[in-house]
Amino acid sequence: MTPATTHDPRVQRTIELVRAAVGELVEREGVAAITHQRVAEHAGIGRATVYRHWPHVEDLLYECFTSTTPLLEFGDSPTLAGGLKLALRRKTAQMSRPGEAATMAALIARAAHDPHVASLRDSLIELTCADLQGRIAEAVRHGELATAPKAVELFTAVVGPLVFRTLFLGRSSTAREIDTAVDQALARYRPGGSDAVS
Repeated sequence: MTPATTHDPRVQRTIELVRAAVGELVEREGVAAITHQRVAEHAGIGRATVYRHWPHVEDLLYECFTSTTPLLEFGDSPTLAGGLKLALRRKTAQMSRPGEAATMAALIARAAHDPHVASLRDSLIELTCADLQGRIAEAVRHGELATAPKAVELFTAVVGPLVFRTLFLGRSSTAREIDTAVDQALARYRPGGSDAVS
């Protein structure tokens, strides 16, 4: 998919420039800004070079996401519930940018037949769940939760409604809907909840 397997320092430098350019464009303007021409201009390299190594726009986006950061950014909230709500609001804002949801859907579909994208998806989920599991353990230690859910189950419960509204209903989740999803997902694990230890 990309020239990442080569050890040629010139190619490695090209990869770094393109990865930085795509990341900056996505951050500033959303995924709709990603074209071979814009990336080439932003990276300061020839468009033919970009086309040669990354023939499809999805390849450029893949290159950006290989920097592998968690899918949710929790921030500094002192509680698990507060961190999840903040992270989901940020993710909702990102997904509401032009072209973002369509690109996400395209990458999800591509993961079904492209092992590189599938591997990236799995890595991102594992990284996110590892971070979330640590925050869950902290919430149990501080008494916010009585029992610890599996991170992947909690992640699915809170992200599922957001993704459904974005990809299937074509609208963003409201702050109230996000708060409700988080509170409902955590309710059974809180002191006095159905899964709480006596």
